[in-house]
Amino acid sequence: MAWLWSDDLARLLISKGMTDASRVAEWIHTPVAFAVPDDVDPEEVAAALLGVAGESVA
Repeated sequence: MAWLWSDDLARLLISKGMTDASRVAEWIHTPVAFAVPDDVDPEEVAAALLGVAGESVA
């Protein structure tokens, strides 16, 4: 089981151009941890939590 922190997930989405910092500001300022299986891609977890899974951001 892996633990992923919301601030790390937020920065990942920002770096991939999938969101902007204002949309995930609370994830960064008040981080929480999520337990996920070891084989799960952090980018998929972050996108699903934000509700942008499968979307492309222009």
